[in-house]
Amino acid sequence: MKLPLLVTELGVDSSAWQDQSFASYAYGMREVQMYQELLLYARPQGTMQWEFTSDYGIVDTRRSSDGTEALEPTARFWFVKHFCNLTPVPALALTTQSSSPKVLLTAFRGPLPDGRQITLHVSNVGAARPVTLRGIPPEVTELRAVRTTAQRGWEVLAPVRISDGEVTVTVESRSLLTLSTWTE
Repeated sequence: MKLPLLVTELGVDSSAWQDQSFASYAYGMREVQMYQELLLYARPQGTMQWEFTSDYGIVDTRRSSDGTEALEPTARFWFVKHFCNLTPVPALALTTQSSSPKVLLTAFRGPLPDGRQITLHVSNVGAARPVTLRGIPPEVTELRAVRTTAQRGWEVLAPVRISDGEVTVTVESRSLLTLSTWTE
């Protein structure tokens, strides 16, 4: 049909609101894996989160002893933030591959013509492991690093240095690591 594919209800389980399982870290990791598989194999032109409403929220509302309410981000919030805030707009999805079924890599190049605007999302659904990324444009010598794990959301790490288009990083177990030249 030669029409762009738009995925307008990203999510893994529309009935998860019934048992509140969507609030778990494990559910968030399932969503990350689904996002990346969708990006790798279906190659959509655009995506939209299933919903951001309170009955399927990516933030919790906490009431303090004085009655005031505060929003508290969940793991799903941080995962969505990785993809929304660190992927260049507009972006071209790049072809990637992984030697491990437990590690998924999605990569994007931004609109700047010099090749310096890139984002690499690396998810790991298994044990912690070193991952070597190759094929990074030679003009890129450093990437900003942000990681979300079960213990910490949106942890800004020290930048990683790129040498000859390659870098080896350790990805924590059941985590998402984003390396990017893009800033929020």
